[in-house]
Amino acid sequence: MLHKAVQGGDVKKVKALLKGNPHLVSSKDKNGKTSLHWAAFNGHKEEAVLLLANKADVNVKDINRKTPLEVVPPDRPEIRALLLAMHNAAGDGDLEKVKALLKSNPDMLFLRDKNGCEPLHFAAYKGHNDVAEFLLANFWPTTPTSMPRTRTVSRLCIWRRPMAAWK
Repeated sequence: MLHKAVQGGDVKKVKALLKGNPHLVSSKDKNGKTSLHWAAFNGHKEEAVLLLANKADVNVKDINRKTPLEVVPPDRPEIRALLLAMHNAAGDGDLEKVKALLKSNPDMLFLRDKNGCEPLHFAAYKGHNDVAEFLLANFWPTTPTSMPRTRTVSRLCIWRRPMAAWK
């Protein structure tokens, strides 16, 4: 029912369903899509905000191995920005916003952008040591090695290439 409410853009019904059963946020349809996939795909920002506030998993993959970020249509930049809010806050060096976003939905920390970068990579790349140290100290048992060897956090700290070179 939550999937249909999200697809239909019924914010009131989404709120009511989540209030009655917050675990619905993790439910998947027959194609492995969550409500966040549908909110992202349909460009329903209000619903996406509600789902994220209820700890929707931003890293979950459907049967086609697509995350909610990967199903956002090109004409929905506001949805992409919402899902990449942690990346932007880390890249801007906004430690308070990073903390607030982590409190709201800790899974956002491990969301990868189209280049495979996580928020920590943005903080390190931009030289925001306070943000990078906070993330490393509080959320990683070891230094992440999720990136290809050429884009590890330590190399980003050293290289600090312009982002345009990554595109």
